[in-house]
Amino acid sequence: MNVVLLDGLVKILLVLILVSAVFIITRRDLFSLFRSYSFQSALIALIAFFLYLREWNIVLLFMAILTLLSKSILIPRILKKVYSSMNNQHDVEFCYLQPSGSIFVSIILIILVQIIFSRILAGLALDNLFFIGAVLGMSLTLIGMMIVFSRKKVVS
Repeated sequence: MNVVLLDGLVKILLVLILVSAVFIITRRDLFSLFRSYSFQSALIALIAFFLYLREWNIVLLFMAILTLLSKSILIPRILKKVYSSMNNQHDVEFCYLQPSGSIFVSIILIILVQIIFSRILAGLALDNLFFIGAVLGMSLTLIGMMIVFSRKKVVS
């Protein structure tokens, strides 16, 4: 396939991953959180597959398959099964940050990671797609930690 087309598709998928992060931030119902997590993981697997088509590195194909099977199918099923078997079922509670505040903090985190990575990686001759992926990957990690820490109870 055309490298420019694949790069464009990967960039579109990266934006969709950010949009799915917004859905994850704003959800209170655990079943919708599991669906959003599964959808986001499927997007990550699709990115790995497109990068495989671009680079022809078999590790990327295995990563795509494992991500799809584990994070999009297996883990959400296990989480749903565990949640359904719990006696005391409550949804997540927003305590320290409401969804709008979490989205604002997430935007600040993305900007800060962009600034820090542009200074750190400035001297390296990196592909633009690699830089965008690194920024969004680190940002999503920090956003995930913020989601866990900003809620009083995740499951009780």
